[in-house]
Amino acid sequence: MQGRCDVAMGELWMPSGHRPLPPQRFMVRDAANAAHVYGMGEVLAESFTTINTYWIESPATMKPCADRAFCDGLTRVCYHGMMLSPSLTDKPGFIRSAGDL
Repeated sequence: MQGRCDVAMGELWMPSGHRPLPPQRFMVRDAANAAHVYGMGEVLAESFTTINTYWIESPATMKPCADRAFCDGLTRVCYHGMMLSPSLTDKPGFIRSAGDL
């Protein structure tokens, strides 16, 4: 399906109880392979996403994850900015438990 997209895109998660192991956190290689095969110039990834570990990361702890993703083929970081399907029961200004740094 990546061959039908304008831009190949994957995901890059920070370590958490939700995604503790690297195979669960780095999903960039498939997008990079598709970009190479279909002649796309960029590989994006929703990057540095976390669940239940908010605001504990620093640039120093994020760098190894970014380095791994760039080695896997990432060319552009994409930050997940907001939830498009907020909870109907949360108070105003709250979102579901998925979020970014």
